[in-house]
Amino acid sequence: MRAAGLEPLELFPGVDHPWRCRHEPCGAEVSPTFTNIKRGQGGCVECAARAAAVRLLMPEEEARSIMAGHDLEPLEPYPGSGKPWQCRHSCGKIVTPTLTNVSVGKGVCRYCNSAFPYDGPAMLYLVVDRDAVKIGCCSRHGRRLDEHRRFGWEVAWSIDCPTGDEAYNLEQAVIAWWREDLGLQPARDSVDMPQFGYTETAAWVEMRPRQVLDKVRELADESGLPAHTVRSTEFLTTRPSVPASHLGVRARARQPLPRQDALEF
Repeated sequence: MRAAGLEPLELFPGVDHPWRCRHEPCGAEVSPTFTNIKRGQGGCVECAARAAAVRLLMPEEEARSIMAGHDLEPLEPYPGSGKPWQCRHSCGKIVTPTLTNVSVGKGVCRYCNSAFPYDGPAMLYLVVDRDAVKIGCCSRHGRRLDEHRRFGWEVAWSIDCPTGDEAYNLEQAVIAWWREDLGLQPARDSVDMPQFGYTETAAWVEMRPRQVLDKVRELADESGLPAHTVRSTEFLTTRPSVPASHLGVRARARQPLPRQDALEF
């Protein structure tokens, strides 16, 4: 056992019984059998898995060649096929695609291959309904807000940002605040929002429009971003009386009117 890097921690239990040992190379406590070690099997599953991963890792030269074929210059050692790899694209921007995605022509450069203007003017916004708030970002001249209005959402506020990068980073920081710091879960699912975006929601009773706006201002200040002009509506402080729906405007008009119960604000 010692020849295999294993230090027994108990008396020999028999050739085919698990034998509690310490694996000296990594310090983990393991329980291989004497028979398996005698056959040449490793005594530590975790170390064996790491060794296998190294054996299967694509040679870095080959990985770099694939990235170069998509106009990407790696700026750090190859981290593995499924991990973000910091590169410089031919457009000059720093991006972090994975080799797996690049190999099939996906996710090469978000600045060049996305409808969202990461490198151009964008907007951060909050839409609301009776039961939820939704943070989002979009092109200033796109139809994203119209899509939300079609399904019954109301705009509470919007902020013009110099770049989509800035809007996206603020949006993600708010979502991280909801999920990681406050433990808030999405208030909608994919069926509720055919226009997408349900993962960017929180329940109205747990998060109000002004709270989100105050947090955005705090995040922008911490990041050293310039002051933004906020365009707000009555729904910054007023709760909508009806919920949004997966139905469009015409389909909703054919539905019976909902009960107008008193709402807690």
